[in-house]
Amino acid sequence: MLNIVSQFYDQPQFNNKSPMIHPQLLSILRCPTTQSQLQIADQAVIESVNVAIARGKMQSRVMETLTRPLDSGLVNADGSLLMPVYENIPDMNPDDAIDLEQLEQLDQKTTEGSE
Repeated sequence: MLNIVSQFYDQPQFNNKSPMIHPQLLSILRCPTTQSQLQIADQAVIESVNVAIARGKMQSRVMETLTRPLDSGLVNADGSLLMPVYENIPDMNPDDAIDLEQLEQLDQKTTEGSE
């Protein structure tokens, strides 16, 4: 089993900043909710999500408050959902997806609060 899995991950070095997902695997992965193609999330998005997680302000699609920071993530084609990546393993459970609209709502609340 390990040999099959290792074919899809680049092995030279793993870091927690970006997933080492092989391009072939990334090309076949689809968002479990929208069935659209996924792409690796920008580091700025991951950092924003992790700040919200640290503040207790980020939830999964089933309204579970997230407590574990993401190592990275995969975003669907329209940029509305983020599939978390922990230890270079994508979490493809649709219940664990993160609705990125939450970031916009948090930004609006922050902006309104500073006026």
